[in-house]
Formats: sequence, structure tokens, C-alpha cells
Amino acid sequence: MGKIDAYSMMIVGKYLMTSDDYRRVILVNSKFRDLLDKYKYNPHRDLKLFHNIETQVLYSKVDKIKEGMYRYIIAYDINYKQYLEFPELIRNKMEFRNLKLTEMNVLEYSTLINYIGTLGTKLKTIHDHITPLSMKTYIIPDKINSIEINTFNSSELLRKVVFPSSLTSIGNYAFKKCPQLTTVDLPKNLLVIGNEAFSKSIQKITIPNKVKRIGARCFEGCLLTSFELPISVYELGRGCFEYNTRLTEVILSPYIRSIPPNCFLECISLQNIVIPEGINSIENRAFFHCGLQSLILPFSITSIAFDAFDSSSITKLVQRNNKRIQYPVSLFEAILFDNSSTQCNNIHYTKQDINFIENDLFNKISVIEEQSFINSDISSIDLPPSLKEIKQFAFYNCSKLTSVSIPTSVTLIETYAFVKAPILHLKIPFHLKESLSEFDPSTCEFANIVFD
Repeated sequence: MGKIDAYSMMIVGKYLMTSDDYRRVILVNSKFRDLLDKYKYNPHRDLKLFHNIETQVLYSKVDKIKEGMYRYIIAYDINYKQYLEFPELIRNKMEFRNLKLTEMNVLEYSTLINYIGTLGTKLKTIHDHITPLSMKTYIIPDKINSIEINTFNSSELLRKVVFPSSLTSIGNYAFKKCPQLTTVDLPKNLLVIGNEAFSKSIQKITIPNKVKRIGARCFEGCLLTSFELPISVYELGRGCFEYNTRLTEVILSPYIRSIPPNCFLECISLQNIVIPEGINSIENRAFFHCGLQSLILPFSITSIAFDAFDSSSITKLVQRNNKRIQYPVSLFEAILFDNSSTQCNNIHYTKQDINFIENDLFNKISVIEEQSFINSDISSIDLPPSLKEIKQFAFYNCSKLTSVSIPTSVTLIETYAFVKAPILHLKIPFHLKESLSEFDPSTCEFANIVFD
């Protein structure tokens, strides 16, 4: 302790836990004798220790207020209703470390507005569930940096919101079910937009150049006609634009690594989308039942989900600077690439490909995926010489399938591949005899297994 001066000990004193800790410190060395009298605020809730404070810090709602202070700092979470319970003379001297607007419906709205103007420089967060607003226009106070979950949810009369430049985060469902809110101009310093943040009524929205993340289903069912993501965006949540039936044009950010699941699901009017270099993958059902007729993919794409374009209007896929696709694609996707004279070397047959089994490219498939022929009425099938793997449950419950001849190219048949298929004759390459347990013939109804 001999090397610590009184000033340094005042800093250390901020982290002491109990009243006794402070009492012990002043007994350690004579230079700390008047340490507690040097504090201008109370670093601990015990006011009896500190005689010369000008600022009182209240650490919990049970702390008693000492009158005559120059300033009061509220260090615990406090909502707007609790704030109003303080005498007005005290309120005018208050500062908050975590003041939250919450439970708006317990107060008359006009009263809230009168006070929010005076609190604007002190508030940091508009907290959750202060809904619903009963006004058409709302100006969010300066210095607010966060709007939390469900904040304005179900504000049915709200038509316009003015955001402060300090705002960096909009929480999940913040403006959901606000049917009159059609246009939104977001502030320049916004970084994050939460899941399902906006109502389906949105027709126009400006995304500033600092936004990094846009949450799941953020613009689900909106009335947008075009959309451009700034290059700052690196993450889109699943279903971000799903059910935007009026959306015709989209420009994506090059820093998004994948187009997430259901991203443009049911965007039936979508005609043009710019996918820049840098995007690596297209996830499940990303363009399900989408209006796109053709799509140009960047060279950076290395993965496309087998159902990415399921039920869509697309007829052609093109990948820049690539005429030989090595990554796995479904039979349907291989057909789309073939329409642009692009060769696919790793074609997987999936349950979405049932309508394309007569296509010539079926003879080039390398894998039959799980449940590809589930509940199918096929009675026999000629598997192509390019086939290498048959996944589990591939022919599950094919109740009419009686004959299968497996080509010598096959190296793997997974367990349960033919479960509940009453096959009378199964011809298997001899080299698979040792690994027959991989698909467990006891789960099937084979009458005859021939190794050739």
C-alpha cells in the first residue's frame, strides 16, 4: 500500500464491494485517513461513509434520496413510469445509465410526449412493448441509439417515424403490424435491423450505407418494387424478402456470403437480380416459386441447394466464366445449366426431379439422394452407368417396384435405400458384396439377390 498514492486509491475505491472494505482502507495508512471525504460522489450506496458528495448515485430503487444534491445518477434499470414517481425537483437533476421507455399504455400518451422531449438527451434505449401508439407521426428523440423488441408493434395509426442520427439498432418486430406505415427513411448510422422489423405495408424504404445485418423476414410480404442493398451489408436473414409479390428488381451486396433460405420465396414478379462476385452459395428454397426467367451467377458460387429454384419459372442458369460445373447440382439445375451450354459433372437426382426422369441428363446422374423416389409408382428402373451412390430411403415405400439392376459404377448403397420396396429381383455388382450391410437387405422384401 506504501506505493499507492491517495488519488490512485480513490480510483481503486470505485471497485470495493462493502462498507467494511472502505473502513479498512482508511486504516491501512495515514495518507488514506481522509480518503472518503475526497469523493464528490458516492462509489458505494452507504451515504454515511461519504460526507462531502455533491452527486448522489442511486444503485437500486430502495436507496434513499439525499436532498440538496447538485446531481442524481440513476444506476439501475428504470422505466418511464418509475421516473415519473420522483419529485419534479429531483427529476430535473437526474441522469440515467439505463432509462427505458416501456409500458406506455399505463400512461396518458400526451403526458408521455411532454416528458420525452425533456428526457431525449438522457435516454439511450426505447425499450420493448411500449405499444400501441395512438398518433400518426412520431419523432424519436435525439441520442436514442436502440429501439428494442416489439417497441411500436401494432401501432395501427402510425404513418410516419422520424429517426435520430444516433440510432444504430432496430429490434425484432419493432414496427410490425403498423398498417399505415408505408415509407421509411432510416438514419445514416444504423447498423442492425432485426427480424420482422417492419410491417407488410412498406412500399419504400431507404437502407443507409452503414447497415451490416438485416434480420429474418425483415421485409416479408412488403409492397416493395425494387431494392438495392448497400455494400456494407454482409448478412441477410432467412426469408428476408419472401412474399414480396410486387418486387421486380434486386441488387445484392458483394459481401453477403450466401443467399439465405426462402430469401425470395414467392416473389412472383421478380425479373432481374444482380448477384455480384463474392457470394458463394444459394440456400434452400431461396427462389421458390419465383418469377425469374433466367439468372446469371457469379464465378464465386460454389454451392446451390437442390431445391433453390423449386417451382420457379426459371428456364436458364448461366455462371460467368464457367462452362464446367464441378459442385453438386440437382437434375433440374443441370437442365437449367445445359440450356446455356454449361456442363455439370456432379448431378444428383432429388425428389424434386421426378418430372425430369425422362430427360437425357438423367443418364449422367452420380447420386440418388435421400427419399428421391419416396412413394413412387415406378415398377422398374434403369439406373445409369454414371451412378456412384444411392442414399438412404431413396426408394422408400415404392410399393410397385419389383426389379432393379444396379450398375457396376455404384460404390455405395446406404442403409434402408430400398426399405418397404417389394423387389422381386435385385442385381448388385459383385464388388459390393462385402459392403452389403451398408444398406441392410433385411429391411427389404427381396425374393432374389444376384451378384454380378
